[in-house]
Amino acid sequence: MALKMNVNGQYVVTSKKQAIEALVMMHTLKDEIAEIRKKAGLDELEQDAVELKKAVTGYCVNHGVERLDFEHDDDPMHGTLVKGYDRTWLLTDEDFRSAGAPVGAKSLRRILRRKFGSEDFKRIYARITKRVLDPEELDALVTEGVIDADEIAPAFVEKPRTPYLRIFND
Repeated sequence: MALKMNVNGQYVVTSKKQAIEALVMMHTLKDEIAEIRKKAGLDELEQDAVELKKAVTGYCVNHGVERLDFEHDDDPMHGTLVKGYDRTWLLTDEDFRSAGAPVGAKSLRRILRRKFGSEDFKRIYARITKRVLDPEELDALVTEGVIDADEIAPAFVEKPRTPYLRIFND
């Protein structure tokens, strides 16, 4: 039985033969779509749109512009510069180096080793790590007063994310 499309546009596959037929049809359609995209120049148009957005984002970043209001087809719109930070704990000296050795930052491992010495350090470090830092356990140690938040603060850094422009309809 040949593969048929339902009235709602969905296909139902009920056999291995139909599954293979569906995969072949899917790839044929993808090839046809790629050819249409190429003939219509859609890839270039999409790349132009990406480059225009990057240029506007660069302008906004370089000139401190947080919002641009504009109209498109009589619809009021605006672009908002979205900024954020990737936040992470610098657990080891390797983490510290791979983060670019931020000024004033230290690895949490180094901080705890200096505070507790070898034996207590191992117990404390094992408690807060499970191959990665366990933030809840670290918070518990701070809450219990075992370590002070100010002591470990240099091991926590924020790295700015690349800003991007988000477009909204008003």
